[in-house]
Amino acid sequence: MARLLAGSGWQAHARADGGWEVRPAPAAANEILTDGAPTLGAITVTATSVSGAPPVYAGGQVAKGARLGILGNTAIMDAPFSVTAYTAKTIEDQQARSIAEVLSADASVRQASPSAYGLEFYQMRGFLAYGEDIAMSGMYGVLPYGRIPVELAERVEVLRGPGALLYGQSPSGAVGGAINVVPKRADDEPITRVTASYASKSQLGGAVDIGRRFGDRNQWGVRINAAGMSGDTATDSLAARRRLGAIGLDYRGERTRFSLDLYDQRYRTDGGVGVFAQFSGTTVPKAPKASTNFFPGTYIDASDTGGMFRGEVDIADNLTAYVGYGQRHHYYTGYLSVAARNVDASGNFCGAVRGCSNSTTLPPGTGYDDTRSLEAGLRGHFRTGPVRHEWNLGGQDMAIDYGYSTTRLTSGYSSNIYNPTRVPLTGSDYLPLPRTHTELTSQAVSDTMSVLDDRLRLTLGAREQRVGLLSYAPLSSNLSSPLANLVSVSSSYHAKRVTPMAGLVIKPVDGVSLYGNYIEGLTSGSLVSDTKATNYGTVIPPLQTRQAEIGVKWDLGTWTNTLALYQIRKPSTINVYSSNTQYSVDGTGEQRNRGVEWSVFGQVARGVRVLGGVAYTDAELTRTARGVNQGNTPPGAPRWKANLGGEWDVPGVAGLTLTGNVVYTSAAWLNSANTQRIPSWTRLDVGARYATRMGDYPVTLRASLQNATNRAYWDTSWRDGLAILGAPRTFLLSASFDL
Repeated sequence: MARLLAGSGWQAHARADGGWEVRPAPAAANEILTDGAPTLGAITVTATSVSGAPPVYAGGQVAKGARLGILGNTAIMDAPFSVTAYTAKTIEDQQARSIAEVLSADASVRQASPSAYGLEFYQMRGFLAYGEDIAMSGMYGVLPYGRIPVELAERVEVLRGPGALLYGQSPSGAVGGAINVVPKRADDEPITRVTASYASKSQLGGAVDIGRRFGDRNQWGVRINAAGMSGDTATDSLAARRRLGAIGLDYRGERTRFSLDLYDQRYRTDGGVGVFAQFSGTTVPKAPKASTNFFPGTYIDASDTGGMFRGEVDIADNLTAYVGYGQRHHYYTGYLSVAARNVDASGNFCGAVRGCSNSTTLPPGTGYDDTRSLEAGLRGHFRTGPVRHEWNLGGQDMAIDYGYSTTRLTSGYSSNIYNPTRVPLTGSDYLPLPRTHTELTSQAVSDTMSVLDDRLRLTLGAREQRVGLLSYAPLSSNLSSPLANLVSVSSSYHAKRVTPMAGLVIKPVDGVSLYGNYIEGLTSGSLVSDTKATNYGTVIPPLQTRQAEIGVKWDLGTWTNTLALYQIRKPSTINVYSSNTQYSVDGTGEQRNRGVEWSVFGQVARGVRVLGGVAYTDAELTRTARGVNQGNTPPGAPRWKANLGGEWDVPGVAGLTLTGNVVYTSAAWLNSANTQRIPSWTRLDVGARYATRMGDYPVTLRASLQNATNRAYWDTSWRDGLAILGAPRTFLLSASFDL
């Protein structure tokens, strides 16, 4: 009883009749009760998961905090950013098969690649991010380059806005936001979970999740995940199969902690590769049925193997040294660079035919992406008078080797997006050659200063980022020559930038945080390779994207709202003309996005949970070459986006929960010229789950219907003028058994 009431201001007292009564505690911290037991003094309890991740928020769908790179685990109300951390429960209950499905209730994020494609792209605050820009435990270059397996994830954390100081420059230079995956760890309670699953049309799958801890203090942990799925998908004539094996080991000692994560994944599609389309005129044809496969007969075969080690040692009570190392090997063969190009108003297009005015090329190829990541640093805390400092000093180094083969074009054929013909395949028998070597090296320092019982927090920091790039070219363009399999350096590039960051959090009353930030993102510049430019051969340093943001967070105890207002200015390289014939290349091109975002999560009433938000974006091309398209709206930036997911525990039926999610995207321009416009679309997802027991074993049954109305729609994608076809109606069914 004393432990139960500790810190509450109350004490339990034994009565003479054998009963108990509760009285206000006296001021003395250790008053002796009538039964002789001491009363514990006030104790502050801070809970975290075994993996070190922040605790779960009310409703279980999101966490109370997230890992913000160099700032470490930070409570949502203490973060000077708009942040959401989605939990493993959300991933499981959504039956998510990709990161995009995990983020289906996030209005700031849109998937920019087809659901059956071999790679993942995203639009965040109207700017592009690749799958390789998703970090694992704050480190880039570790997760699979292609499709990221959600079975690895304990959390999926979203930071909205640039994050160069927090995480360093991402591999592709994403600036609209950052996504971080927290890997699973063994919990104190053993877990043996077996899941059987089905997805339309005939995708059968299974997964095993096993976690155990060992040692006299449970210091050793093992988490094993294995998953597989194979069969026909909801897309016509397209079959897919995937298998994953992963293990996570960790040790948590009194002053030493380390972890090791290893995984191997294989992913293949047969009969199709996903749908991109580019249109020849100003009329965008009506979207075909959602299950249409533009390129029957194509395929993609990809593999990813990787791992990450992390360790930290408490040198003193207020000083910790940490180190991390990770690497990944990605290999693919098949059809990745595919799109139906120059589709006319009737849906016609043709492929690889001389004289065909709307030719589509389908080059198969083979390639690889080898990445190595390293980070090390010191972090600690100290006080200067009333000010508490939490500081971090660290460095990162990432090396990326990318290569691909020469391709063979398919023979000529004609097709139509409403009635596609089978693609005449060609071989991909050339060896991949090295094409680029990239080095991203940086050093960063940060200090978070807090006063007034943590009601005022100021974070300052800076990162010096160095970028190096080597490009390679074959020694001969004659494919029959042995020299065609040898390469030499064709160009090199080295530059650096310093990116600062400032963030402020003020808590005027309990449950309310006012925040603001200035932070920058980095995208690699380039070597000016245009021989006609007056500055040919010069180096354009990394381009600095600048964000200013203010917002308010309101925690009502069981549900939280965040309102954010931001402006992002992203530069780009353009030709700047001094006369009609003379020009130089610089980084003064610019896209400016302004926006307002509202996000909500938590339990709004007993048995009722919400997860979603609304985003308004005002995007503009503010500086372009010769003013062409200047003032236009860039593609991939619809004005309105809304996502609202809900869960309802049905009264009177223990364990039964009904779920739903509505996704809305307003009309948007498909190209920078603003001559092609796609209409708005709304998608509805519905589902149910039932938690029960079979004997001594807990069982959860889940059923979901994605795109329940089978709505066919075009959505903007990762490149100017390209559209993707929305995913078809898909039925998901699973049963999880805790043994």
